Amino acid sequence: EILKKGTVYIAPGGKHMEVKKCPDGSHKIVYNDMPPIGGLKPCANITYDSLRTCGYDQVVCVVLTGMGADGTNGILELSKVKPEMSMTTTDSVVTVSFSKPEMPSIKEYKNKLYVEFGERNLYPQKLIEYRNISSVHNAILTGKSLMVAGEEVLFDGRLINEFTPSPDLLKFYENPGNKGDLNDLIKKISNDYELFGAYALEIVWGFGHKFITEINHICPSTLRSGKEVNGEVKYWYYSKDWSNTREYPELEMPIFDENDTQTYNQILYVGNWDSGLRYYGRPAYAPTLNWVSVDGLIGEFHNSNISNGFNPSMVLKFYRKPNSPEEKFDIVRDIKNQFGGNKNTGKLMVFFSDGKENAPDIFPVDVSNLDKQFAVIADQVVQQILSGHRLTSPMLLAIPTGSKLGYSNEFEIAFKIFDKIVISPDQKVIEKELNKLMKINGLTEKLTIKKLNPLI
Repeated sequence: EILKKGTVYIAPGGKHMEVKKCPDGSHKIVYNDMPPIGGLKPCANITYDSLRTCGYDQVVCVVLTGMGADGTNGILELSKVKPEMSMTTTDSVVTVSFSKPEMPSIKEYKNKLYVEFGERNLYPQKLIEYRNISSVHNAILTGKSLMVAGEEVLFDGRLINEFTPSPDLLKFYENPGNKGDLNDLIKKISNDYELFGAYALEIVWGFGHKFITEINHICPSTLRSGKEVNGEVKYWYYSKDWSNTREYPELEMPIFDENDTQTYNQILYVGNWDSGLRYYGRPAYAPTLNWVSVDGLIGEFHNSNISNGFNPSMVLKFYRKPNSPEEKFDIVRDIKNQFGGNKNTGKLMVFFSDGKENAPDIFPVDVSNLDKQFAVIADQVVQQILSGHRLTSPMLLAIPTGSKLGYSNEFEIAFKIFDKIVISPDQKVIEKELNKLMKINGLTEKLTIKKLNPLI
């Protein structure tokens, strides 16, 4: 049967289904009568395997349910020859694409004053979701932000308690009007810079617009850029929830400009500018987000196994059908209440039939190797995430892996490289802007961040 667009094809029981490419470029469904694979006929692996030689550039594999590891090997083999392949699970409806992640879209609309960032204008919120689904990704972000924030802020190489600061410097350090001092502010913006590839500050000017009285942290996820006018952005727009602008409408706020003496609350936005993005910063790890997503799905797989049981551990056969659906429901419910374990572990399979001759045959389902297959993928996932973060050694951030450093000074070498290519450059991005703000207030001291040394 020739494949037709918009049509769903279901493999019949007792037949394997394959997709074959025809000489004219079209594709057709072919059924074969090969023996069962692992007790399964039809077998999903056979269908996926047949797609390896199909003429479609993009293939989406959707696993609704299944028996054991059926489909896993087929999907893995298919991904090797179809780089645009993606797979979807119905538990979380998350699509994992093995192709290169796309750049977040930047869209301007005539009826909107701000520039949308990403799908549904929620790219920063998506970055927060990615952080929450992957323990490896989250650990790296946390470790990097702590290292960038350092131990404490220094003024001309000295801690604030190692000399007698001027009243203006002490006021700048204590940052009145904000919770915490300058060290707490740096921790917040370093966390933002590692997560979003940007940080933002609300600058509050004092009377006469001659000095800065407050520097307040503002999360970049709450900001959207205004449109360029004559090559310049004049405003940022703030909303507490960009997914619900009806309830939380956007608030216009001017950009930071010390020559603009008419506005007293301004937004300073500092981004890791990407060549493909005009308005927003983007984190350096963005190209590895597909692997972060896979790490989250692997975690869901193991969590599901623990919560729901790896496979049924008991089969009950009743050689008499219940008189009604209600009676069937009551029987199954009573059995579950009596024998079901914690969170459905030790699940039951219950069959009803008219006599032994009509009872179903039971085949054992082998899922013993499924966790090993995921373990192989998991190792590759971790390595890809580490590379995306430019982490020279996972031990620097106390992330356990199978590899170990060979000799004592390897750790020190790895730290020096990581500090040079990641930590120090990110610290300078923060130091540069804070020193500009200090200069506006007439402060001549040079602000630097004291390094957090994991070797100590």
